[in-house]
Amino acid sequence: MTIKKDTLFIEIGTEELPPGNLYQLANSFANGIAKELVAAKLLDSQIKPQVFASPRRLAFLVEAVGICQAEQTIERVGPPEKAAADKEGKPTKVGLGFARSVGVSFDELGRKETGRGSCLYFKTTKPGEKLESLLPEIAQKALESLPIRKRMRWGDKLYGFVRPAHWVIALHGENILPIEIMGIKAGRTTKGHRFHCKDTIEIEHGNQYEKTLKEKGWVIPSFEERKKKVKAEVMTAAQPQGKPELDEELLDEVTGLVEWPKGLLGSFSESFLEAPQECLIYSMKEHQKYFPVLDDQGRLLPWFVTVANLESKDPAKVIEGNEKVITPRLNDAIFFFEKDKKAGLLHFREQLKKVVFQAQLGTVFEKTERVAQLAAMIGDHIGADKNLCIQAGELSKADLTSDMVYEFTELQGIMGRYYSLAAGDPAEVAEAIREQYLPRFAGDEVPTTKVGMAVALADKIDTIIGLFGIGKPPTGSKDPYSLRRAALGVLRIMIENALDLRVSPLFDKAATLYGKKLSNKDAVSDAVQFVLDRFPAKYKEEGRRPDTISAVNAIKIDMPFDFHRRVLAVESFREMPEAESLAAANKRVQNMLKGNDLAKLAGTPEPALLTEPAEKELSDALKGLEKQLEPLIQRGEYTKVLSELAALKKPVDKFFDEIRVMDEDPKIQQNRIILLNNLHGLFFKVADISQLS
Repeated sequence: MTIKKDTLFIEIGTEELPPGNLYQLANSFANGIAKELVAAKLLDSQIKPQVFASPRRLAFLVEAVGICQAEQTIERVGPPEKAAADKEGKPTKVGLGFARSVGVSFDELGRKETGRGSCLYFKTTKPGEKLESLLPEIAQKALESLPIRKRMRWGDKLYGFVRPAHWVIALHGENILPIEIMGIKAGRTTKGHRFHCKDTIEIEHGNQYEKTLKEKGWVIPSFEERKKKVKAEVMTAAQPQGKPELDEELLDEVTGLVEWPKGLLGSFSESFLEAPQECLIYSMKEHQKYFPVLDDQGRLLPWFVTVANLESKDPAKVIEGNEKVITPRLNDAIFFFEKDKKAGLLHFREQLKKVVFQAQLGTVFEKTERVAQLAAMIGDHIGADKNLCIQAGELSKADLTSDMVYEFTELQGIMGRYYSLAAGDPAEVAEAIREQYLPRFAGDEVPTTKVGMAVALADKIDTIIGLFGIGKPPTGSKDPYSLRRAALGVLRIMIENALDLRVSPLFDKAATLYGKKLSNKDAVSDAVQFVLDRFPAKYKEEGRRPDTISAVNAIKIDMPFDFHRRVLAVESFREMPEAESLAAANKRVQNMLKGNDLAKLAGTPEPALLTEPAEKELSDALKGLEKQLEPLIQRGEYTKVLSELAALKKPVDKFFDEIRVMDEDPKIQQNRIILLNNLHGLFFKVADISQLS
């Protein structure tokens, strides 16, 4: 029987949905149902749903969904006939039990020859269930698994969802599926824009939904298309004056707030530009969902773009209303800034004595004391002014108690920089207060000033060792203190600024500064390993090969910049034509060295025991390279080192072709193994290339 397949379309109409995770919600709903349809064998797993999401609706369509399941043939082989019936042919308990398990009488059972002889046999055909009977449970399961923190309940409180639901469409092709979702009977009627479209709209077929809603309902149901429209509207509106700051997060949020976007350009008094532009921008974006307008140098202009959710007949009035709203918000920002400036960072720093960093680790004030001391140590190593490092460390968290940062937490560090400059602090101190939080996310900038590097490293290391010291490392997906991000930040700062710093001494010093607060005696080794374990994640993001990282990891070094140089060297080496052969040779050597006392293999082979030309040639080549490579290794020029070692391919290949390492004479055998240990040791000064696949 051929099963009819057509487009399945479902829409849930609601009151205005929260914009923050609207798209994620719609995707979860659509993919949840598609997954269950695949499990029910109503949909091919290769066919993906097309998702729609707007403030008043979640919807999706998926093509080629079966109207019902295929018929199922059920076969069961039972017990041997001799155990199922006695000599007279009467059924035994075993035979009756099998008949009962398949739901027929004993006489209705067939027989089938098997490896066990003649056995009881049952075969039947079960009709497939209809889509309409399966869909309510599938939809309910998808709704229950949605990522909703708190569900609203309405009516008799039987149903819970993000917002109260008002209508449901469920179509298979042109036909309405007679089902209920959240107590609402499905139909084919939807609603358009709340203001532009007062009439209900009928959807004849799911494939016509998007076109129909745009043409008749003043709604762009596709989130992606609407986001492009929002972006284009903002760009067009801002164009006469400057360039809008197109923050992706804000674009997503505004897209989740409008169904028919229209960009409008508004203005505010130039007098507000006397305040730091960051606080004005955050006020606009956070409170009003406006897009700031900047000049070519990135400086804020007295203009903004708002995105209305309608095509107004009098846009000037809409603009005027938004301009009235923005003024008190910007006044608040100016007020906070001036008040905070008068108080000053030293005043705010004292307030940190009342702010808890972590219950077992003390206050934020105490943290700044530790950060200052650790930053001074780091600064001493990297050429930063120790006194400036101490000053920046002590003031690093002061702005957390300011009114401005209390209102806009994203401005931490940024406002501290402004307040530090206003107090007449050195520019390096002010910049370090801002840079301490860098990098904030993958791809973000790292500190570029020496004092900033020192404070940023000290802050992150202090947090990591503190949490490890009280037995609170990240577990699974839980990382409440963002220690993984902090560890990656430590690596990136050291690598991207070419800092020759070892991790272990810094964590030792950080642990000492905590005094007796840390109970985990293995805190330092655990924390150091945690940081070094971030290397694979960092390099995976950059698309580097895992076996390259394994090759360098084998050296067990805790200097991130040195580690990085070795990674680059190995990647360069593996592109050489000699790489494959030398990697294989090193793998072979390493296998031979297993089980040997490596201490006894130290030193150089006895010349008198080198009797064959091939082993003499390899020994001479190694002697020549050892002295030549030492200064290169000292300078960290690992790419040059491996390039020079590539010249060993010919003597190494000749050695393995002509020499039998496991000679019958134990002295000759030992001498050859020492020679190979020297070969492996030269490569091992850069990486264990035997790990390369």
